[in-house]
Amino acid sequence: MEQQDKIQLFEDKRIRTAWDEEKEEWYFSVIDVVAVLTDQPNQRGASNYWAKLKQRLKAEGAAQLLTNCQQLKMKAADGKKRLTDVADTEQLFRIIQSIPSPKAEPFKMWLAQVGRERIEETIDPEQTIDRALDTYLKKGYSREWINQRLQAIQVHKELTDEWHDRGVKPGKEYAILTDEITRAWSGMSTREYKNFKGLKKENLRDNMSTTEIVLNMLAETATKEISKQTKPDTFDVNKSVAKRGGGIAGNARKELELETGKSVITSQNAKELNGVVMEMLETVVDTSTSTPTLETDRLRLRPFQKEDAEDVFECWESDPDVAKYMFWTSHNDIEETREWIAFELGQIEKLDWYRFAIVLRESNTLIGTALIYYEEEVECWEIGYNLGKKYWGKGYTTEAIEKVIDFAKKKLKLSQIVGRYAKENSASGNVMKKLGFQYEKDIPYECNDGAVKREGIQCRLFLKNNR
Repeated sequence: MEQQDKIQLFEDKRIRTAWDEEKEEWYFSVIDVVAVLTDQPNQRGASNYWAKLKQRLKAEGAAQLLTNCQQLKMKAADGKKRLTDVADTEQLFRIIQSIPSPKAEPFKMWLAQVGRERIEETIDPEQTIDRALDTYLKKGYSREWINQRLQAIQVHKELTDEWHDRGVKPGKEYAILTDEITRAWSGMSTREYKNFKGLKKENLRDNMSTTEIVLNMLAETATKEISKQTKPDTFDVNKSVAKRGGGIAGNARKELELETGKSVITSQNAKELNGVVMEMLETVVDTSTSTPTLETDRLRLRPFQKEDAEDVFECWESDPDVAKYMFWTSHNDIEETREWIAFELGQIEKLDWYRFAIVLRESNTLIGTALIYYEEEVECWEIGYNLGKKYWGKGYTTEAIEKVIDFAKKKLKLSQIVGRYAKENSASGNVMKKLGFQYEKDIPYECNDGAVKREGIQCRLFLKNNR
């Protein structure tokens, strides 16, 4: 099964799901559903309830249902995948019928809503376009721009279909070829282009002028047509085709600039191009799932970037002293750090994971990291942090985590946060106390990917007046 994992929310409760592209079917974590419907205090309670329910289902003659249910590896908050029982929509409806719960009917309606849009779009792809049109209109784009943008989406899809036919791998290889096309027609790499427009995570095409979109479409269309004619059979040949296709649009850009006497490439982004007050967009950003940028008097907390790998490796990931009391193990090679950065970049849009790079505002020096995420093991949001050794003892950790807690209270609307640390790590314990965390219990504490067993402490912070 080629699955696409996703967190869905029912009444603010997390339900892990996986979309099977081949079968066009949603699969739901049974344990998560049971926890919601039966108001279990923790995952262990939900697991015990499901175990007893399976016995009852067998007694009711529903053994075939349990046989048809399968297990999938679903991602936990720490990024690791573990096997868990899952059910498709039909199986889940049958399971729900055996759970006496006032939430059963609302949950059935929620299930239908989760699947409806995907099914509708499969049957009628035009609805996908209608939803995209509505979204762009709400963001203040003109209809002329929207028409070009929707055409550009189709052109890009045709190009990636051609790449797929030529054996190009989605992800990194697609990105490299796109970068070649962009550089060939605009004179800049994709990253340079985004920097020129003052963009970070935003979609570059959503911030192009109509003329820029048209030239980008020409570049991608030319690349597709050349590829169809030449049938490149290696990645290097595909790169050459991408340069040629982009070059055709590049020549068109130069001729247009010669005729008009002005540059086609504009530094304006969506806000400036649309010429509207984008208060709604700013609201969307404030309430989105994306990891934001936060600031304190001395620090800036921002999402990680691919370019951070060397600084991260040198500052803390390669230092065994920093890793001594951490869940993770220090890195021996910068490639390990690059893989970690890639994982974090993939988490930026997640509902349950907010990882921040801690940077000194004055010098823009990367000094550490802070994290708040939903930890299934403790059934609560948890805080995490570490700094490079040379920055210990300066109050940076407390300053950074205070800001993260403020974000968690105001934006995530959390009522409590858990913190865990090794008993021997008195510095971390002092930070927790300064932040107002209260001792909850002693716990076993595994460090360095489970290689070292220590005694630990779990504490909890209750956030007051959270509205």
